[in-house]
Amino acid sequence: GYVLLGIAVVLVLASAEPSMSASGPLSLQGVDLQSTMRLWHCLAAALFLWLAICSPGLQKFLSFKPFVVLGSLSFAVYLLHYLVLFSLGAWVFVSLWHAGSGLGLSALVAGLAVIIVTFLAAIIWKRYVDDAAVKISRAFAHYALKS
Repeated sequence: GYVLLGIAVVLVLASAEPSMSASGPLSLQGVDLQSTMRLWHCLAAALFLWLAICSPGLQKFLSFKPFVVLGSLSFAVYLLHYLVLFSLGAWVFVSLWHAGSGLGLSALVAGLAVIIVTFLAAIIWKRYVDDAAVKISRAFAHYALKS
C-alpha cells in the first residue's frame, strides 16, 4: 500500500505544471504538455482513491479526528476560499507590501490570515448553512417518500 501511495505522490509532483511561457500553451515537439499533465493528475487521483478504498492502513489514518473534521469542512472551505483569498488576502498583502514589509513577510501574513479566516468562515457556514440544508432536505425526502 505504501509503495502505491508513494507512486501517487510522485505522479502528482512530477506533473506539477511549470509556468506558462509568453509564447502560449506548453508543448514539446507537438505534444500538448498541459493535457499530459492533466492525465497524470487524473491517474494519481484515481490511485489515491483506490488506495483509500482498498488500504485499511490508509483508512485508519484518514479516520483520525482532525481528518474527519477537515473532511466535514471541505465543501465550505472549497466554496469560501476564493472569496477570502481575493478580498482579505489581497488587502492584507497589499497593505503590508505598501507599508514596507518584504515580499516574503507580506505573503506569509496574508496566507496565514486567509487560512485562518477561511476555516473560521467554513465552520460558521457548515453550522448555519450546510447543516440546515441537510436537515431540510432530509425532512423533505422523508415527507416526499412517505406519500
